[in-house]
Amino acid sequence: RKQAEIALRENEERLRLSLHAANQGLYDLNVQTGGAIVNREYAEMLGYDPDSFVETNAAWIERLHPDDQEITANAYSDYIKGLAPEYRVEFRQKTKAGGWKWILSLGKVVEFDSAGKPLRMLGTHTDITARKQAEEALLESGARLNGIITSAMDAIISVDSEQSIVLFNAAAEKMFGYPASEAVGKPLESFIPERF
Repeated sequence: RKQAEIALRENEERLRLSLHAANQGLYDLNVQTGGAIVNREYAEMLGYDPDSFVETNAAWIERLHPDDQEITANAYSDYIKGLAPEYRVEFRQKTKAGGWKWILSLGKVVEFDSAGKPLRMLGTHTDITARKQAEEALLESGARLNGIITSAMDAIISVDSEQSIVLFNAAAEKMFGYPASEAVGKPLESFIPERF
């Protein structure tokens, strides 16, 4: 029994250190009451003092960004009702300072009552703000580049590794007499003579 207790403590310590090293917030949610037990990283991720932070399903919903409330509520509800095979959702949470952090939330029901109703759900929260900011910057950059290509006076044509056209701007349409809808996906040589 002593060896089992020591092994259990070691495993718990290993898990705690792993979550800390990965900066993973951990939650243990009572599905029926809405109360949750969370680790230090969960509270710190949102700028709260872990020693005084109390998490509940209601408080978590209150911190959700208005634009994310419906999709997040639907993901949770569908999973709890057994309509979705997994609980995985990205949403913004308001920090203690009033800013927003993007969170990836993963969870799994680990305990059911005798009627099959979910009782307990365990999961993690991961701060994905940096990834979301990079995605947004990439989209903005792509939109700027698309604007430059679209309004360019020169014909701009891009091809993939098989020499199929993937981009055919308005100046190229005018120069070669084909709409982009006909050119994209076709071999470059079928639109532009080889000597060019």
